[in-house]
Amino acid sequence: MRLVPASRAHVGPIAVRMRAHDRAECAAFGCDPKTALRRSLAASSIAVTALIDGRPEAMMGMEVRSAVEGLGAPWMLATDEAYRHGRDMLRLGSPLLDHLADSMRRLVGVVGADNARAIRVLRRWGFTVEGGTMIGGMAFLRFEMER
Repeated sequence: MRLVPASRAHVGPIAVRMRAHDRAECAAFGCDPKTALRRSLAASSIAVTALIDGRPEAMMGMEVRSAVEGLGAPWMLATDEAYRHGRDMLRLGSPLLDHLADSMRRLVGVVGADNARAIRVLRRWGFTVEGGTMIGGMAFLRFEMER
């Protein structure tokens, strides 16, 4: 697995093979996978794609919510193949989060309450995962990291 700058060319290959949990989260926000990836990419100050054997398998980035407050919203949408390379995700994700935290003091987002694999990865990356809210009829948990 290697990270490269994200591009619109990566959207289609990830969208058609997106994990069921990630598809459900997109739907809760009123988007299909392709629209969610395009919107997230366009709104992000930084976005990368994880390539496995040269194929786009995950896209992640960060939207700046408040530059004044140092508040950013990290996101990731992935295929099942990306999660089959969990060790690589953990290894590559930590330096990326360190880079994001250089510009944003606090990172906050939501994850589907039943998305156990993503919750496990978030916790391993150092996020606290707690609280709950309903979005589009789906239960979500809030995740947060402060540096």
